[in-house]
Amino acid sequence: MSFTEDGVTHSGVALSDAFAALKSAGADIVGANCCIGPHALVALLKTKLPEISPACQSAGRNFSISAYPNAGRPQYVDGRYYYLATPAYFAQKGVELADYGVRLIGGC
Repeated sequence: MSFTEDGVTHSGVALSDAFAALKSAGADIVGANCCIGPHALVALLKTKLPEISPACQSAGRNFSISAYPNAGRPQYVDGRYYYLATPAYFAQKGVELADYGVRLIGGC
């Protein structure tokens, strides 16, 4: 699913509700992808984990989440757009995601 920094889909579905519905439908893993940059996704999952865990566990299935942040917003520099997130920064945020329980980590 793709979420805003506030933890809702673009159609207004809360992250915990979306995850619970997907788990109830039989998903083995649920997650956020291609929506926000690494820093924002770490912050989102950190604040939403208390809501996510009970919602997914109440669906009666194992609780596994994935995170595939995008490279952030490009910056306009000297007439070109650049993504300023370095591979090292992206890796650091991947470690933070793992620290919060994310089990499938990648990038968009």
